Amino acid sequence: MDGRTFAKLCRDCNILDKVFNATDADLLFSKLAPRSQRRLCFTVFQEALEAIAKKKSMRLDDVKRRIVSSRGPTLNGTVADAVRFHDDKSTYTGVHVNGGPDSVSKGTGTTTQLAAASMKRGF
Repeated sequence: MDGRTFAKLCRDCNILDKVFNATDADLLFSKLAPRSQRRLCFTVFQEALEAIAKKKSMRLDDVKRRIVSSRGPTLNGTVADAVRFHDDKSTYTGVHVNGGPDSVSKGTGTTTQLAAASMKRGF
């Protein structure tokens, strides 16, 4: 687990508060992660959980329970606004009115190869 993932885990599992904040999570990760790897293996992750419990004056089981009882990562995204000329098919013009240009079927070659083959056949 890298530092960004560790910070997100702490945020999503409601481990962060006034006593143990995001800066503390980053510092703890930097302290425990090996210099050459910048990732935590599972045994080092368990040490991080122990350090979090000690910093927050909680039992280790309570910290683990928060992680286990979380609903997984919280994903936030944006929804695109409605665009009149894109979403309303009645405003389409040109070849797109009829569904768009025909594409070359897969596995038959490039358009240059197809054009050369049709010229040889006399089309």
